[in-house]
Amino acid sequence: MNTLQGELGVGEGSGSASRIRWRQAGPPWYWLALVVIPVFGVAGDILGESSVSVAGTSAGAYGGLVGLAIGYFTWMFFYRRIAVKLFRRRFKRRGQPLVLPIRLEVRDDALIYDLGGVHQTIDWSCVTDLFPTKGYWVFLAQASPVFAPVRLFADAEAERSFVAAGLDRMTPAARQRSSKAVALAGGNVRPGR
Repeated sequence: MNTLQGELGVGEGSGSASRIRWRQAGPPWYWLALVVIPVFGVAGDILGESSVSVAGTSAGAYGGLVGLAIGYFTWMFFYRRIAVKLFRRRFKRRGQPLVLPIRLEVRDDALIYDLGGVHQTIDWSCVTDLFPTKGYWVFLAQASPVFAPVRLFADAEAERSFVAAGLDRMTPAARQRSSKAVALAGGNVRPGR
């Protein structure tokens, strides 16, 4: 069976694609993040260099790099959580449900994607990639992600079969860009990222 059905929460896949996070959070938050991340990085840099100096080593530059990394990842962790929360709040205010029924069907002529009241028919020539990310298989169709939550597959064989069916209909170039999907379909990796 080449159909996947279940529910998808609003904002659920936000950690999977930076472009989606930008759309969910809205331009003001996105631009604020571009300004705030370097500020957190500089603060982390100062903290990192200070802590290394206090430890009595001469590796101040390494402390700075560690501090920059800590600042960046800390901000990204909080930014993502805040962005999804704000997006869900706006979605609810508009009278929309926060959990939507999802249905994906792999047909010979197209990928059918139903999410809530939105129905899309995606020609296979528009699908450029199929890849796993954070609990989902994502079909990239003209830069728009189509999520297939791994949790909705009945078992590992259903997941493998669905991925293989999608790959069989994609162009050779798209299959070549989908190496992890090809590995799963060929039985070379275990399903369920």
